[in-house]
Parts: sequence; C-alpha cells; structure tokens
Amino acid sequence: MNFLLIGGSGYLGGRLAVWLRQQRHRVLVSGRSNNTTAGTTVNSVVPWPIRKEQLASFGYIDAVVHLASPDQRAAGADPTAFLKTSVELAWQVCELAASLRPVPVMLYLSSAHVYGTWEGTITEQTHPQPLHPYGLGKRLAEEVTLLFRRRNDVPTLCIRLSNVFGAPAKAEITQWNLLFNDLCRQAVTTDTLTLNSAGTQRRNFVTLTDAARAIDFLAARPSDWPADGIIHVGGGMDLSILEAAELVKSRAKVVLEKVVSIKQAASVNGTTSPPFQFSIDRLSALAFKWNNDADREIDETLRLCARHWGSLSPCAGS
Repeated sequence: MNFLLIGGSGYLGGRLAVWLRQQRHRVLVSGRSNNTTAGTTVNSVVPWPIRKEQLASFGYIDAVVHLASPDQRAAGADPTAFLKTSVELAWQVCELAASLRPVPVMLYLSSAHVYGTWEGTITEQTHPQPLHPYGLGKRLAEEVTLLFRRRNDVPTLCIRLSNVFGAPAKAEITQWNLLFNDLCRQAVTTDTLTLNSAGTQRRNFVTLTDAARAIDFLAARPSDWPADGIIHVGGGMDLSILEAAELVKSRAKVVLEKVVSIKQAASVNGTTSPPFQFSIDRLSALAFKWNNDADREIDETLRLCARHWGSLSPCAGS
C-alpha cells in the first residue's frame, strides 16, 4: 500500500513510518518541517500544506493517516491556538483526501482524552465529555472527519488511542512527559522514580509496535470498519501508575545494571482512583492480535535515554 502520513515524524508517526517500511509499504511523510525521522528511510517527504502536483511523482495514495497535532502541554498553554489548529488541520487533510483519485481511506488519530473522565467501562458508544482543551480539540477534529465521511463519501475512521509507550524513532520529540518516557528518563538521570500522580490510578497502555500494527491492519480493511466510524486502539495492559513504575524499575536493573527506588509525591500518597476499563472489543472482534511486548519497548526506551542523558555499560546495550 501507499501511505501518506501527515505528521509522520512525531512520536507515533516516526515509529509508524518505520513499521510500514518494514512491511514493504511505500511511505510519503508530510509535516510543517522537512525533517524526516532519524534512522527511517521513507520514500518521499513533502512540506505541509501539500499541493496535489507534489504527489504526482509518488503516485496514487491508498491511505492517508492524520497524526499531526500539538501535544497536551501546548493545548493547555494556548487552548485557542490548539483548537484552531486541530479543526483547521482536520479540515485540510480531509479536503486533500476527498480531492484525490481514487479516493484513499483516511484514518484520524484521536485520543481517549475525548471522554474526559477515566472511570468505569468506556466503549466507543460512551458519550465524550472532554475536560481539557486537548480532548476537546481531538473531539472537534473527529466531527470534521465524520462530516467528510457523511457528506463527501470519504472512507474515514477515527481511532481513539489509549496511552502509547515505547522508544521513539528519535530522541528529538516533545513527548518525554508521557509516563513511561518520563520514568525511563528518570531511571537514567536519577536514582529515584518520582510519581506525580496517584500510584493506584489505572490506565490502558498499548505499545508503539502494536499501535503501528493496528493502524496498518485497519488501513487494509475499510470494509470491516464500524458503521459509526470510531474504534479504540488500546492494549491488553491495564496498569496502575505504580505497576508501570515497577516495570521500569525491574528493566532498569537488567538494561542499565542500576537499582532505582520509587517515590510517590506526598500530595498523592494514599489516594485511590475509581476502576477503569478501556474497551478494545471492536478491534479484537476484527481478529487483531496484540504482541504486548512491554519489556522490549521499555528496554529500548531506557537504551535511548542512556545514549542521550547517561551512559550504558559495555554489556547493557547487548
């Protein structure tokens, strides 16, 4: 297949580009920067916004994957700019997809943050109630995507992603504040993993490998997409914050040959969180199989952190 990745050099986009190339797909990346993912050989790179004539040498597009988005911190710092960017980008990407012939499938990478409250069992039919500008921006972009599905007959799918984790294709990303990324960097730079959220708080996690595999899997099966155009991509791992820290602690001992401790911030010690389950039944019903190789993702993240913020012992990188 021929893939066009909008925002294909970010955290998920970089790893998705790597995966697609490994599967012998052709990959065209577009973003506001011309920098491709370090270590990734893509077929072509074009700046955003794209002019249709720029696609001529690449050929037809089978699938457009829209990943471009500022992160949560940017959304919180300037909500108005984030909402404007989210809606405008979604409209522009949908317009591009609608103008291509043949019309490609389009997958929009949304987020579980559209639900706002993380408690109880959340399915694709749970009513979204965003509590943060990031979730609201994602929800508005979903509505744009679904509008083009209804009005322009563009085959679109909104993928509500849970918490992805794993080593980025390059260290120059902004998402080092994500839980596993932050814990791995702490393991390299300090002797203590400090938890700023309640250790009992549970989240659904999916490895970057499985997220990329799921996007590839779904892009090839538009006839199997849900009628409402929404699907969850999560993982088979429901972990508390403390359990995630314990995983990083155990892998740091193996990879870095280093013993680290875990400390919860005093303000969250003893707090509890409501039960939470992020349903992945729709994806499972399509016979998608997860690898759930958490150790490998954590190990590679630790090694990347060690190369940039610390040092590896001679045997640790083997």
